[in-house]
Amino acid sequence: MTFNATAGGTDPAPLSANVNNIGSGTLTFSASSDSAWLSVAPSTGTAPQTIQISVTISNLAAGAYTGHITVSSAGVQGSPATITVTLNIAPPPPPTLAVSPGSLSFNGTQGSSSDPAPASASVTNTGSGTLNYSAASDSAWLSVTPASGTAPQNLQVSATVGTLTAGTYTGHVTVTGTGAQGSPATITVTFAVAPPPPPPTLSLSTNSLSFNGTQGSSANPAPANVNLTNSGSGSFSFTTGSDSTWLTVSPASGAAPQSLQISVVVGNLTAGTYIGNVTITAAGAQGSPATITVTFTVAPLAPPSPPGGFFVRGNAKSQTSPSTTILQGWSGRPQQSDLLVAYIWWNSSTVAISSVTDSCSNTWVSTPAQIDSASNSQAQLFYVAGHKSCGTVPTVTATFASSVSSRMVLGDWSGVGAGSSYFDASSTSFQTSTTVPSSTAATSNAKDLIVQVAVGNNSADKFVSGSGFTNRQSASGMVLADKIVAATQIYSTDLTSNTADSIFSGLFAFKLTNAAAFPLQSNLSGATGTTVTCGYPQPAQAGDLLVAYVSWLTDSSVTMSLSDNVNGAWLPAGAQAVETAGPHSAQMFYLPATAAGTVTVTAVPSNGASQALYINCAEVTGAAAINLLDGSAIASTNSSVTALNVGPLTTSNPNDILVLGCATNTGNGFNPDTGFIDLQQQNHQILETELVNAAGSYAQACRGGGAHYTGSLAAFRLN
Repeated sequence: MTFNATAGGTDPAPLSANVNNIGSGTLTFSASSDSAWLSVAPSTGTAPQTIQISVTISNLAAGAYTGHITVSSAGVQGSPATITVTLNIAPPPPPTLAVSPGSLSFNGTQGSSSDPAPASASVTNTGSGTLNYSAASDSAWLSVTPASGTAPQNLQVSATVGTLTAGTYTGHVTVTGTGAQGSPATITVTFAVAPPPPPPTLSLSTNSLSFNGTQGSSANPAPANVNLTNSGSGSFSFTTGSDSTWLTVSPASGAAPQSLQISVVVGNLTAGTYIGNVTITAAGAQGSPATITVTFTVAPLAPPSPPGGFFVRGNAKSQTSPSTTILQGWSGRPQQSDLLVAYIWWNSSTVAISSVTDSCSNTWVSTPAQIDSASNSQAQLFYVAGHKSCGTVPTVTATFASSVSSRMVLGDWSGVGAGSSYFDASSTSFQTSTTVPSSTAATSNAKDLIVQVAVGNNSADKFVSGSGFTNRQSASGMVLADKIVAATQIYSTDLTSNTADSIFSGLFAFKLTNAAAFPLQSNLSGATGTTVTCGYPQPAQAGDLLVAYVSWLTDSSVTMSLSDNVNGAWLPAGAQAVETAGPHSAQMFYLPATAAGTVTVTAVPSNGASQALYINCAEVTGAAAINLLDGSAIASTNSSVTALNVGPLTTSNPNDILVLGCATNTGNGFNPDTGFIDLQQQNHQILETELVNAAGSYAQACRGGGAHYTGSLAAFRLN
């Protein structure tokens, strides 16, 4: 029999042979092999019997082998019998190298520190035997592990970005198995390297902003927001800063994305256009540093409506001894057109006031008397709807039908009167045993000065005003208070007395001026000395124009300089006017946009000698804050005349206030020029004003008694 096998393979299947007894009797046998690779089973037995013959190829090399199975039986014919066995061992097939997959792809990004994940490939032996392999790459960016081993094995193939630029790269992993079929095997590797993403890039939603504000305003423009983003990849941090004190940005630092808040502050900025820059810096980011250019337009302060109803001065008088009159003057001279008020109390419910007059021939208008029959007293308010031009401080005289004890308070207001109309509405009341007297009045004018009055029977009564009322004059159980209102409605008194008493009270509404500008307050002074001063009755309002007119009894050899305690030096409004016959000189000075405060202006002659000096000063509200002086002119005469023309003065602004100052070498009275308002006058000079509403040529006249005149005319721009 013949067996076939392959070296290193499995043993072939056993073959069978039959042992038979072809004679008689019983036949026992034994079977044996003459070769180690050959075996028989069973080795003994009794015929008939099938024996199984097997071959073992382990450790046998390829080739042909012959062996024998001998079957013996003692005393039996045909024994021993031999089975010849041929074993053909074929050489083993060689190992076969198989690699899968045959190709791999990777993707990466230029410059990235993150490489693509490794890929796996398998090495197997699809043949026989043992396959030892080695693996290698032909590209620096391509690697394989393990570099050698025995199949089967998983390979790890890796691609490294490193310094590769963008592009597609092809490399190979070669697997070699010595003596193996299919060796070498190749894995083709494709590596697509994408261009690098853009770096972090600083981007802004806008690179320019504009704001608008108003000079002197406490309200700043609303902040603006600018979006800061990273339009590239990665991330970045930033810092911000401004190159201008009026410009701020927040936050000062952070990480993109972020909303930046840009703010501007008016502060002390004057009118004009300001350019500032906000700079954003981000280290390593494209577009850094980035700049936001900020334009801030600051408009001039909007001209406020002139504050009409300005209380200038007041006074009071208490006369305990019965008399048919009560007399009292002001502490200074009211301006022409001012509102004058006198509130009078007397201890009789039956005696009437027969007249109220003053030394300037003003017409005093009466309001209905308030009567307290139980306490036997009366109170009554009188007013002048526009003070006349007058060269003296007026003394007010109230005359009674018979002798009474009396009290009186006086008030002087500028900026009142819509043309010749002053009075709007009034209401009075009387309450007994009260500490809160009450009156109401319904106004019909859009903007009024409301004068609140009260008087108690007890001269020791004291009153406190509320609801915006300001006490202006209070004495001897009387009060004079005021406030400005800007709506047509019903208004009530707000008064509290320190003690319960029988009290008269009242509200009196007067119309405020609609003029674009007007003289707020004025004063005068004359002295023989080395200086002369003029003090304003009330604190000056910030931004107003201050004007002063000074005269002195010398020629051009002596000049004058002015300054005040709040602002400093003043400016000349034209040259010094001189007449040599007298002689005397005069000059107008001004201060634009005064600071708020109690102002006293001082005139100082250049020679420092004691001499006769005269000054009138005034405050004008509604004048422009810049480029104030629109023109000036002076005139003089060495002849004795009763009038002197000053000018012409040519203006360029359509709305001006003309200020005329006139002086003489001797004391005499003056008459204001046509259309002018007499602010202040004394023996040697007068100061007067007029509003004009057209640019043009103006010549004005100084008028009065016969004398040697000088005159100064100045035009000041209004808002």
